[in-house]
Amino acid sequence: MSDDGQRARSTIRDRLAAYDDIPRHPDSGDYADPRRREWKQYMLPETNAESVARCPLSERSRW
Repeated sequence: MSDDGQRARSTIRDRLAAYDDIPRHPDSGDYADPRRREWKQYMLPETNAESVARCPLSERSRW
């Protein structure tokens, strides 16, 4: 990751820490990190005790 990218991520995480009452969710990670599932970062639950087990976007909508 570039230096600019690292600074941007740090700024975002600092702002989130000041905004949120709880620590960063354990499912949040870095883009393209093979140890993390990126889709989980877009569907973080309200508490850190919860985690999404499978991607809900893989299901077909029944609308």
